[in-house]
Amino acid sequence: MKIAHVVFDLSVGGMERLIVDLAKRQQARGEAVAVYCIASEAGALAVELMAAGIPVTALGKRPGADLALVWRLRGLFRAGQFDVIHTHNNVASLYGGMAGRLAGIGMVLNTRHGMADMPYDHRREQIYRASVVFLHRVAFVCHRALDFSVRKGLVPRRKAIVVYNGVDMAPYRVLDAEGYADVRRELALPPTVRLVGTVCRLTAAKDLPSMVRLAQQARAHRNDVVFVIVGAGEEETAIRALVRELALEDVVRLPGRRTDVARWLSAFDVFVMTSLSEGMSLALIEAAAEARPIVTTDVGGSADVVLDGVSGFVVPVGAPECFLERVEYLLDHPVEAAAMGAAGRERALTAFDIEATCAAYEALYQRR
Repeated sequence: MKIAHVVFDLSVGGMERLIVDLAKRQQARGEAVAVYCIASEAGALAVELMAAGIPVTALGKRPGADLALVWRLRGLFRAGQFDVIHTHNNVASLYGGMAGRLAGIGMVLNTRHGMADMPYDHRREQIYRASVVFLHRVAFVCHRALDFSVRKGLVPRRKAIVVYNGVDMAPYRVLDAEGYADVRRELALPPTVRLVGTVCRLTAAKDLPSMVRLAQQARAHRNDVVFVIVGAGEEETAIRALVRELALEDVVRLPGRRTDVARWLSAFDVFVMTSLSEGMSLALIEAAAEARPIVTTDVGGSADVVLDGVSGFVVPVGAPECFLERVEYLLDHPVEAAAMGAAGRERALTAFDIEATCAAYEALYQRR
């Protein structure tokens, strides 16, 4: 089977990480895979694909509607004799979907990796609705996203299906006490300090100011916990400024973007996600795979990953007191926290392995 993935770019993020892992796993299964980026630059993760022998082409879309790009893609798809055009999110859906159908490709689909833009962008969603006419199928990463899009009239129910995201489980082996202490040494913290952490792209949708304010509330009555935000993004400057404004430099640490995610996750006593909007968070799956007890807001597919009261806690958006209460419960009840972490790891290994995601897409590619 010959598969072309179409995405805006491969900058560092959860969707892009999923595409890289999926393409590499498909190649390992014997499929011929290529990736086309709509943007003028492919992005940082493209290097990993090219190192694996998967060709990546940056198409250099011009500003505004670029009809010439549709015809260029059509030619590339025909020349490549692809069986499947797999587009990802809105822009790729429009250009890749049109080009795929014009090229006569047998299966053209889109994965909608999130819920919707925050705030809701009606015009953007109407463009997405228009692109759906060119698609044979639309995959959603969680049931909530599917239900939302069908209810809004963006996608006909007959075209919609859920395919869970997955991660490569190999790096997530639950490090020992030495690994747990290693991150604390790097942060110049005593080995007894408890760490509450997250790993994400620093964007407005992650609502990281809420995490900073959780740290402020916790500091008011305990001195044994430090909050860690691993990642980089457009909100980093604002978050650092808020930390300084609240005089929380000793309580909130921002070590920047790291590639050794499993090592950092293994050091957290509790993993938290304060997002306002998500699709199916890969970081949440990774934290579960590392057997971390989790507290997350009830957004997107978070309740699919974290079973409330079993592998962690799922808290409504806008309930900071409840969120902190759940975090402190896990900090103060290590036996229960460990049991929740173990339950989360078992579920992650069963339901969210990249192999399961790859198999689900393989089955979908063969449907019309």
